[in-house]
Amino acid sequence: MRAAVRSLLLAALLGACPAAAEAELSVALAASRSAVGADSAAVWAIAVDGAPIAPLAIDVHSSGSVYGIASGRRRLFIARGVGEPGRYAGGEGSGPAGMADGIFARSGLKVFTLDPWEAVVERFDLAGVRELRFDLRARLSDAGEELGGVGGFCLGPSGMLYVLDDRRARLLVFDDRGAFRRVLGEAAGVVLDSPVAIDIDGHGRLHLLEGRGPALVRVDVDSRATRRDLAAASGGGFRPRLLAVDAWGNAFLGERRSGRILVVPVAGEPPWWLADGSQRGAIDDLAFDGAGNLLVVEADPPRVRIVPLVYRPPIPDAGSAIRER
Repeated sequence: MRAAVRSLLLAALLGACPAAAEAELSVALAASRSAVGADSAAVWAIAVDGAPIAPLAIDVHSSGSVYGIASGRRRLFIARGVGEPGRYAGGEGSGPAGMADGIFARSGLKVFTLDPWEAVVERFDLAGVRELRFDLRARLSDAGEELGGVGGFCLGPSGMLYVLDDRRARLLVFDDRGAFRRVLGEAAGVVLDSPVAIDIDGHGRLHLLEGRGPALVRVDVDSRATRRDLAAASGGGFRPRLLAVDAWGNAFLGERRSGRILVVPVAGEPPWWLADGSQRGAIDDLAFDGAGNLLVVEADPPRVRIVPLVYRPPIPDAGSAIRER
């Protein structure tokens, strides 16, 4: 049973693309950069229940459905696909409570939201009905641990929930019902310096963004950590706080205020700018669909820019795989 669940989670993280596990695909520099221009990248102004909203955070399920959090009321919404109209989940009064601003829908089984201020995680079914709510501080206290701060979260292929304790520079591991399991930190060989964001690729490898530098730390499934310094590549003055990693491990680092996006290819090629800040303003989130598009949540005006990426070798027909599921 555990192996079957792990296979489902890995398939979801890989974006419904079976060939993804067999090769490392890198984002092609010139072709992807040319696709970022305002004239070539589509724009999605999200309407939920017939009214325009400002999305705060989004994630894409393996079916192609988009789950997100609307700013203001912080309610969970669902759209059947990128570019489609949405609806609020679970009826009136449901959706994330408090100040949730993080969402993870790639598990394929459940949807999770995170309120970093109250340190609360909520779990929903795919219809958006709340199933579980747990307080991270309380769960840690029960285990004799204390929480420093919450910098982000993601779900691993084994069903474990990884929470970034940014103030104490460590990872906290919970099961999907909120039971605390262990700490990944210096004792486990995971040394972090001012971490600000976390994401996971389709191979189950964790990627952590360090704000100072900046730098990327990749934690493999055996907990072996490797660090890549990006200070020279970013040219100085770049302070990313947003991180999105595609199925193959290509990382996209976003700076909220300027809208700059730096791409760090998985295969070791030099990092390059997908957006240098001259084409857009502030951004709130970055995500991927299953068809090779980067979704950039723009703050003003509130909308999602759909940026097609070009991979070498090309991505198999991920769109067809999604439609068949």
